[in-house]
Amino acid sequence: MNQTMRYLKVVWRHDSDDYPIEIYSELDDEGYEVRKVEVYRNGHHDYADSLKPTGWTELGEAPVPGVEEIAEQDEMRAATGRCLFGTPIRILEVRRASGE
Repeated sequence: MNQTMRYLKVVWRHDSDDYPIEIYSELDDEGYEVRKVEVYRNGHHDYADSLKPTGWTELGEAPVPGVEEIAEQDEMRAATGRCLFGTPIRILEVRRASGE
């Protein structure tokens, strides 16, 4: 059975350098994260997939809420679409290929 992947970008507005400001998630049919890239204010990226996490980034243990539910939080903005996920996925694939 083919899975239809969904792609989610969340912009998290806050003042801390310790937490990501953008979160990109690739989701399976049931809403579970398959891959995730977190981008920090200083440009640093961490990622996670089923093979390897980096930094503090991990795949979620529960399905990701929908865009509407995420948007109910004042500090969060969310959007869906493959085009939003292209650059972070390329970063993940390059790092995986280089053994990072």
